[in-house]
Amino acid sequence: MNIALVINSLSRGGAEKNLALLANHWAADNHQVTIFTFQPQRTLPAFTLEPSISYQGLDLTTRGYTGFRKLMRLIQLPLKLRKALLAARPAVVVSFMDQTNILCLMALLGTRIPVIVAERVNPAYSSLCEPEKPFWLRQPATRLRNIIYRLAAKIVVLTGDTINYFPAAIQGKCCVIPNPILAPEKQTADLTLPKPCIMAMGRLVPQKRFDLLLRAFAKTAQKQPTWSLVIVGQGPKHAALEEEIARLNLRGRAFLPGATKTPYGVLRQADLFVLCSDYEGFPGALGEAMACGLPVIATDCDYGPREMIKSGWNGMLIKTGDADALAAALEELMLNSSKRRELGANAAAVINRFSLKEFIKRWNQILDEIHQCQESSSLKPLLRRQLPQSPK
Repeated sequence: MNIALVINSLSRGGAEKNLALLANHWAADNHQVTIFTFQPQRTLPAFTLEPSISYQGLDLTTRGYTGFRKLMRLIQLPLKLRKALLAARPAVVVSFMDQTNILCLMALLGTRIPVIVAERVNPAYSSLCEPEKPFWLRQPATRLRNIIYRLAAKIVVLTGDTINYFPAAIQGKCCVIPNPILAPEKQTADLTLPKPCIMAMGRLVPQKRFDLLLRAFAKTAQKQPTWSLVIVGQGPKHAALEEEIARLNLRGRAFLPGATKTPYGVLRQADLFVLCSDYEGFPGALGEAMACGLPVIATDCDYGPREMIKSGWNGMLIKTGDADALAAALEELMLNSSKRRELGANAAAVINRFSLKEFIKRWNQILDEIHQCQESSSLKPLLRRQLPQSPK
């Protein structure tokens, strides 16, 4: 089968990683695979790809363009994408991320090429409708997505709850395929954590609520003087979080060392992992921490953590945005090493529930379904020609 995959970039990220996993599997399974990104061709992917995969950077990014030039770039984008996809002659197109999904569906209007779109985040807080954007921009963008998504052959979402976000007209196109949680790789850590240590990991953005984590840790820091907090990641809130560390008198106890290229190597040094986001899609960092056998605390946000954690058995779920509840959960586990060991041992089983094998199996089922529909459609004209004409 000739498969085209489309994504904005193949830089490091959860969606990008999973697209690369799919592409490599399908290429190894003798499918013809082409990956299209909006980056320049010279921008190398952050993931190793099978040699048989064709990688095409279309140089369609609008970053750095302003005013009329940006407008023209936006107008040209679906036209250039259409030209590239038609030249590849795929039997099916798989698109990742909401804005790319909309562009793919628009670009292939009238072509009868089936498009599978994959939502990789919480659609209520996607790049189309971020809370920071004004209401008058969010509403039209959300409506546009809900209209354009009716053109999709399938809509892949990460959790069952996500389906309920979409209008009834497209819920029937949705199918649930959670991200895989892989067995931890053996890595030599590029960061050294103090001991004992609470660890969090992710982009330093408002969604992740690391400010909440700092406030919760500050409530327990004096009572637990040996513990440290390390927040691994980089992003636009770095300076604001450094200021919060100073304001809470946590210098020497809370650290922002930047990003890591060896997440498993760093996670294995931690004693406790925390995810305190306001919203998620299916948090990869939480899955990686659980796969490493770490006890975890997570906010019960939409969506993801409640699918991964049974509170009290393989982790702890707390109310979203509640610093006092988070502080209480932190103190409970800091004080109780046996509870930490118990939760961590149970957490490691997450790699069996969300296995790569099951992830690939479900995606293959979608491809098989589309292939069968295409075969059926191609037979209809033939069958009509073979039917005997009724006598006049």
